[in-house]
Amino acid sequence: MDYLVLYLLFNSLLNDTSITHHTRLVAIDRSGYGYTQFGRADTSILHQSKLILKAISNFLPKIGYSVLGRSFGGSIAACIAGIDTQGVKKLILISSSLGPRLEKTYPISYTIDQGIFRLFFLGL
Repeated sequence: MDYLVLYLLFNSLLNDTSITHHTRLVAIDRSGYGYTQFGRADTSILHQSKLILKAISNFLPKIGYSVLGRSFGGSIAACIAGIDTQGVKKLILISSSLGPRLEKTYPISYTIDQGIFRLFFLGL
């Protein structure tokens, strides 16, 4: 069975049986978001990466797991791949940012996230 560590992901991936039937998923909330210390974000990529590796080390095989990161989770996933060069065999980045507050948000983004626009663009 393959192992895939997921950061800042779409919940639909966790329920996708085409993935879960052959892959063990380890989903992690980024500190300061979701249900982990909400509002108190840790902005150190290296610090978060080391904490995450320590927390999940007992759940992963010694070699041969993949790391997926989306948004700022991509920076953390890349850092983990750099720290655990023997363990991480695949690195998958989706719309990754360079770091906290370094990405540009366009004014249209706020409009798209509202009401009918949200339904149209995001399908939610």
